[in-house]
Amino acid sequence: MPTAADALAWERSQLGHVGGGKYWQDMGYNYTDANAPAWCLCFQCDCFRSIGLDVPGLPQFGCSSYYWWLQRNRPDMLVSDPRPGDLVLYDWGIDDYPCDHVGMVDSEGSHTIVSYEGNTTGDAVAIKTRDRSNVRAFVRPPYETEDDVTDKDKKEIAQMAADMVVSKLGAKNANGVPKVGEWVWGARNKNLEVVDAYQILRDIRNALGINDGQKVTKTTATNVGYDRSVIYKMRLTLDAIMKLLDAIYKKLA
Repeated sequence: MPTAADALAWERSQLGHVGGGKYWQDMGYNYTDANAPAWCLCFQCDCFRSIGLDVPGLPQFGCSSYYWWLQRNRPDMLVSDPRPGDLVLYDWGIDDYPCDHVGMVDSEGSHTIVSYEGNTTGDAVAIKTRDRSNVRAFVRPPYETEDDVTDKDKKEIAQMAADMVVSKLGAKNANGVPKVGEWVWGARNKNLEVVDAYQILRDIRNALGINDGQKVTKTTATNVGYDRSVIYKMRLTLDAIMKLLDAIYKKLA
């Protein structure tokens, strides 16, 4: 399930792109189509299409029509506590329409909102800082959250991590001698100078696609062939592996 981090990463990747033609085309529209979404809104729709997230009510013709749709059909998506990845609907107050522009929240200040936007300065994709007085509403897309992690997920995660470590502990050196004793000793003492122990730990880290302290991402999880919805949720770090190995040591000691 896509997350807010996925959406923000996609929007960052588009910074500097000029013109909305690409995004209309991606969404199956020609910019001359009477029902084509506004440039700024089409950019956000293409983001959700690209990461595989269905957002209720999108696409719409314009920002105001989307706002009206939400009021009628999904008022629960209109929130007052913006988070990174939420949509922000702006109103410049120049006409009778409630919303004139849309962006994706990157961060907030006491009086400002920083958002990724299409069709902004120079007909481009850019990150802008705007006054909160221009905000009409914040919209929360149905991203995956930590609350979606179930007990079943946790069991699968624990089993997968254990299987990976056990497979590494079963490795043998050039003489056919199991490395388990040297490896567990190195893990127990956090002695990364033990060459074989460090190599096994590095193998585990590389298999997960992580660096020390780095969280597993959906992309790296997919690359190593595990179910990405489970892998992404676990956010396994090097420290977690060390704790697991410490528990193994105590069991064997």
